[in-house]
Amino acid sequence: MTAPRQVVPGRTYMLTRRCAERRFFLRPSKETNNAYVYCFAVAAERYELGVYWLSVLSNHEHPGVYDKLGNYPEFLRYFHSLLARCLNAYLGRWENFWSTEQPGALHLVDAESVFDKMTYSLTNPAKDHLVD
Repeated sequence: MTAPRQVVPGRTYMLTRRCAERRFFLRPSKETNNAYVYCFAVAAERYELGVYWLSVLSNHEHPGVYDKLGNYPEFLRYFHSLLARCLNAYLGRWENFWSTEQPGALHLVDAESVFDKMTYSLTNPAKDHLVD
């Protein structure tokens, strides 16, 4: 059994979560993009997270956040639940939206690691030839 993650106020994280079966439930469209940004903003405001970047590919996400109060687990639960219900309704689905794997929360210890992961996240779609 792995040790529980530390939840420490004032940390910066790169979060990661995959869709169930690695399916393209986050495929870009006006409706999907608007739902993602709206749900993320509502959850970030509710749990007082700062947002550095959002990188969303068709089957996973890599947002970067500053967790001032140590609320990121509650933020993830609320955000992922809200977005799953919203997009499942839009897609006419009712099964799992997210993979059953635990979401990733990589602690970024300094400005260099924040820049490194932000660069990775934001250039990932171009590296994978998903955008021009």
